Amino acid sequence: MPEHRRLELSEVGDVTVVRFVDRRILDATSIEELGAELFGLVEQENRKNLLLNFAGVEFLSSAALNKLIILD
Repeated sequence: MPEHRRLELSEVGDVTVVRFVDRRILDATSIEELGAELFGLVEQENRKNLLLNFAGVEFLSSAALNKLIILD
């Protein structure tokens, strides 16, 4: 299983619950790493049912939001 630096994962049935490690998702490097990890979950690890938990996130940039939109 790949290492995830920006995400914490748990399983509930066939759903992967994704919790974001960073409280502020603002800088370009963090956003690129986050995007790569999310896309890896879907494309390489074949996880199709994701539940994104933003409980610990205080700020999210529009660039980070864009990564989430194109994740579909």
